[in-house]
Amino acid sequence: MNEKIKTLTPTQRKEVKVLRALPERDIDYRDIPATSTEQWKGAETGRFLRPIRPGGERK
Repeated sequence: MNEKIKTLTPTQRKEVKVLRALPERDIDYRDIPATSTEQWKGAETGRFLRPIRPGGERK
């Protein structure tokens, strides 16, 4: 489980559970600004990914 999710309150956990159960078609995206292909041109996959080391060790 994600570290940020571990820090949620019980109420927040319930809200997240409800949201995860929502079908995609029922989510209202009208208040989210649209993005264009131009805005995604510089996007990089995995740029901020740090592979998990065997055994979960950190430096």
